[in-house]
Amino acid sequence: MMLTINISATSIATVTAKSRNEITTGDKIAHVMWGLIALLTVVTNSILLYILIKKRNLRVVSKSILISMAIASLLFAVFYILPRWGIPYFYLNPILCHILPALGQSFILTINFHVWIIAVDRYIFIVHPQRHRAHCTKTTIRTTLAVVWIVTLIMPFVPLMTYSPINSEHCNYIVQDNLSNAVFYLTYFILFFFVPVVIVTVAYCGILIMLYSRKKHYNQQLIMDRNASVHKHHIKNGRTLVHMLILIGVFVVFWLPFVLIFLILQLRTKTEIQLQALKVTQFIAFSYPAFNPVLYSYFTLKIRKELVVMFGQCMNKLHCQTICIPCCRSTSSISPEQHMQRYNSAAGRIIDVKHQSTVAENSSLFEDDDILPS
Repeated sequence: MMLTINISATSIATVTAKSRNEITTGDKIAHVMWGLIALLTVVTNSILLYILIKKRNLRVVSKSILISMAIASLLFAVFYILPRWGIPYFYLNPILCHILPALGQSFILTINFHVWIIAVDRYIFIVHPQRHRAHCTKTTIRTTLAVVWIVTLIMPFVPLMTYSPINSEHCNYIVQDNLSNAVFYLTYFILFFFVPVVIVTVAYCGILIMLYSRKKHYNQQLIMDRNASVHKHHIKNGRTLVHMLILIGVFVVFWLPFVLIFLILQLRTKTEIQLQALKVTQFIAFSYPAFNPVLYSYFTLKIRKELVVMFGQCMNKLHCQTICIPCCRSTSSISPEQHMQRYNSAAGRIIDVKHQSTVAENSSLFEDDDILPS
């Protein structure tokens, strides 16, 4: 008989059997680490969400999808990681101990669906730009995202509605229908890991093939400076290849160890060491939503520029607070005539010099949408 481990709970019997007074030092350290991962997930996705929503004139490919994925990551951190792993006392509730795992599975499935949808959207935008303008409209994208959210939120709750109903008295993870449970988890793993890997790999490989197929076209256009153009073209394609390999590689590195260990443990008796290994790989896998927005922010040129500008503004404000406040305190001894003289001098500088950030902001409106930094 195949003993099934819940995808979002390792050593469940041990965890649920412990009372508040029986939590060990190791458990407390684990709770703190999970809390830090939740905090990091909230911070990184909030920054990305702030830039995408606040900067309305920022034209970025897959902008709506990135916003939706950031929201899913925030929900994953707030409504799953914190109550399930960071603050495990919520998990002692018999009803929540059944709902939280399914809710975590829903958010994971939603996030990974967004990953391959972004890859497909960018493939169409680069390889078939006319089709992208004709078919990838706001209505189409919103409809697609709505369907994805509905499907991914409902699917993990199928066991609770069919062969493994909620027990309101205590947490019971002994599944009577092992065949249905095995089919469900096999389907779930295929959808949340293997399908995104295949689609993302095919989409990014298609983009790379298209870029290299245009090599002769670029060389013919710049035949007067052939050596320089070929060198520049190779550098750009090389960077594109590196960026795509990083996006695919990070996804695989974060999720593959957890997926393999989980599936292997379904076929053999579990030992404590194996369960500890599953916990470690689970921690790494569930950290992916925290690092995912960092990758997309860095590999999207306009978002990266906005981050640099925002960081520069924060540093300037901090510098102003530390340097200018003492000066402001000493202004009480300045006469009204000196105040007027300083005001007129500052106004003259503002009229004579055009601020560079204004020029950069206006010029960026005429730039083409970017996918990867040049």
